[in-house]
This record gives sequence, structure tokens and C-alpha cells, in this order.
Amino acid sequence: MKNIEQLNTLRKKIDSIDNSIIKMLIQRSQIAKKIGDKKKEGSSSKIHIFRPERQAVILRKLISMSLKKGLSPLLVSNIWKEIFGSQILLQGGVRISSYLGEKDNNLISNIYSLIGLESKIFMKKDSQLVINSLLKDQTDIGALVFPNNKDNGSWWTKNTYEGLYIISCAPMISMKKQFKPKIVILSKNKPKKSGNDISLFVSKTKQNTSNEFKLLCNRDNLYLYAISKYLISYKKEFKYLGSYPNPILF
Repeated sequence: MKNIEQLNTLRKKIDSIDNSIIKMLIQRSQIAKKIGDKKKEGSSSKIHIFRPERQAVILRKLISMSLKKGLSPLLVSNIWKEIFGSQILLQGGVRISSYLGEKDNNLISNIYSLIGLESKIFMKKDSQLVINSLLKDQTDIGALVFPNNKDNGSWWTKNTYEGLYIISCAPMISMKKQFKPKIVILSKNKPKKSGNDISLFVSKTKQNTSNEFKLLCNRDNLYLYAISKYLISYKKEFKYLGSYPNPILF
């Protein structure tokens, strides 16, 4: 009998905590709505609603806290990714187009991890259609396979993405130490600093590399390099492709 009473007392505490969580989520949503309204003032564009650098800063802080307190960082990241997604919709949502080559549910889930499960993705037949939709303001952000030397990731070798920048990668979080992003997000907006970033540059010539300056791949006599810092310009012979928050590993 005493044991049942103790269980009921503990359950009441959980109920009280649940009620507090709902109240705080409502408060957070109300503030996010106000932020969205401020973003819209003087601009008809939705491209400022998706802020991957802000997501990265928040997740780094929360995951660090969770690790210190013995709470699963995966649990924390999953909860907050859905909070981010729901509040992107609350602020007006973003139109996103994508081409990932062959249909891959894992790659699609990586996109949803950035924008939330309720967002709609417009799938295109090739990467150029994604780029065109961005340049024509038909969509706000575009998801493509992370630049590589294969056909489905060779879009970076074409000179058709002028005026677009990589602003994020996905997944943003991984439990694997040897980790490579699968997807990049393109936007007309230049990327913003998150405090721990990777910048990508394209060169027509092969360069000497270092720990901070790495060759990722080459194709069609072009070389793709990653620099372990936020830079929007480098040497004259390098074309800036974009920057993204360094994925969080734990």
C-alpha cells in the first residue's frame, strides 16, 4: 500500500512537469511567432526563417548540458529538432525543393531533421531544377547531395549556381566519430557564423593541403576543398561554395 502511494506521488510529479513543459512550449512558440513577424517586416521573402547556424548554437549548448547530466543527447536532439521544425512552420514555413538521385528514405529523413516532419518537400528530377527553382524564387531553400565526384553529387562542377550558397548540412548530429554529411542546403542567403563552421571552396588547380585545409574530391578538372573555419573569401583563384555549421559529434 505504501509503495502504491509513493508511486502515485511520483506520477503526480511527472504530471506536473508535463504541464510545465506544455506551458513553456506555448511560451516558446509565442516568442518564435513574434520573431517570425519581425523577420517579415520589410521583406516578402521566407528565406530568413530557416536559421541553421542558430539551430547549431542551441543544440551544441543543450547536448553539452545533457552529457554533463547523464541525459541522452540523442533524446535532446530529437526533441529540439521537432521544436525547430514546428516553429519554422509557425513563422510561415519554407518552400524546399530537393534532388537526391535515387529515392533514399534515409536522405529524405535527413532533410526533415532540419525543417521538421510537417514541412513539404518538392522533389525534382535533377539538381539543375532545384537550382533553377531557387534562382527564380519558386522555392526558398534547396536540398542536394553533399558535393562529391559521383553523378548525383557533381552539381558543384557546373557554373549554374551563381548567387546561391551552401548554408547547412544534414545530418547536423551524429554518434559516429568518422562522419561525413550526406546533404547540403542551398539558399540565396549567405551563410552566417555558428562559431564552429566548415567552408567549401572550388579551385581549378590542385593545392597543398593541411589539417585545416583538406581536399574533399575532384571532378572535371575542378577541386573541392574544405576549410575548418568560417570564410566567405579565400585566395583569388578559389570560388566560394558556402559554409555550414560543423556537425555535432558525440
